Amino acid sequence: MVEEAAGSVRYDIEGDVVIATMRGHYTVAQVRDVLTAARHDPRIEGPRGLLVDARRAAVNPPLDEIRGSIDVVTGLREGFRFPIHIVVTSDLHYGLGRMVSALAGLVDMQVEISRDVDEARRAMGLPVH
Repeated sequence: MVEEAAGSVRYDIEGDVVIATMRGHYTVAQVRDVLTAARHDPRIEGPRGLLVDARRAAVNPPLDEIRGSIDVVTGLREGFRFPIHIVVTSDLHYGLGRMVSALAGLVDMQVEISRDVDEARRAMGLPVH
């Protein structure tokens, strides 16, 4: 596991997939920093998959953070392949994720939102734990 940012955002690599985990209270800046590090991680050559596990996120983001998350997603065009999978548990995060997914679709990016981590892992070709 690679710890790239203070707080509760980190990433690990399984095969050619980056698994980013968000826990507790984090900022969009932390997410951006970790995903930038993951995009340039030399353990994966070429485009990589991205699974975001936000099941333990405790963030209730203000509007500017929501806007920032859209910028983070659109910044993923370089270095990541699509679809990106985001796993959440709360209704709030599911709704926010659907908004991000819809906005990403406007710029020809595919983001899938799920409540089931096993489903997301299967879709990315990863073993289910």
